Amino acid sequence: MQRYFVDGNRINNNNITIDGDDAKHIIKVMRSEIGDKVICVSPEGDNYITEIINFDKNQVKLTVVEQIQDDNEPTINITLYQGLTKADKFEWIIQKGTEIGITSFVPVEMKYSVAKWDASKGEKKLERWQKIAKEAAEQSHRSKVPAISSALTFPQLLKSVSKHSLTMLAYEKSEHSQGIFALLKQHPEIKDFAIIIGPEGGVSEQEKLQAVNAGVKLINLGPRILRTETAGIVAATGVLFYHQQLGES
Repeated sequence: MQRYFVDGNRINNNNITIDGDDAKHIIKVMRSEIGDKVICVSPEGDNYITEIINFDKNQVKLTVVEQIQDDNEPTINITLYQGLTKADKFEWIIQKGTEIGITSFVPVEMKYSVAKWDASKGEKKLERWQKIAKEAAEQSHRSKVPAISSALTFPQLLKSVSKHSLTMLAYEKSEHSQGIFALLKQHPEIKDFAIIIGPEGGVSEQEKLQAVNAGVKLINLGPRILRTETAGIVAATGVLFYHQQLGES
């Protein structure tokens, strides 16, 4: 059954209205008809089986058949602070990160970032990223769409991570880094994590030192060097696996 996230102002008691691109998808791509059922998800993560009662080329009207318990959200929070990458790589990170269960994404402009944040184009870029996250959340049957923030500088990042219970930085060059499972075993009670991943050029020595001084823990992701778009997914998957969010071990 197809799944669509619906704005709160489009839900009125047992009646739901879908318009825009989602309406076109229901009508033109799925070729749905009156009486067909889809799952609608509210901003709060409530899931409803709904039935199409009317539609035109731009809008679909539905009525709620029943509310269901279909919460596939992890019980831990993971925020990925990703060094700015080339556009296609960042979009891939958002898509795959959403699929596995990352809670939120924050782009970070770092010393070796090839891509730079252009504030004049930032709003348009965020809209595209949010659309990618929404579609990935629908495809993977999540109950919430991950949040995506505007880009931070590295000093802003260091202030931001103080709100998380445990922040880790993937850094393969340091003898002081430890395996991700070894770190997690030291903090079994923690449920809110931040993961920092450098851009294509990696993390500078200065950034590493600043992070450590701010209380960030250094981790390595094994003996092989991973691409930036792979590293965040691997690190987040490790946290999810350790906390049995990918199925029981």
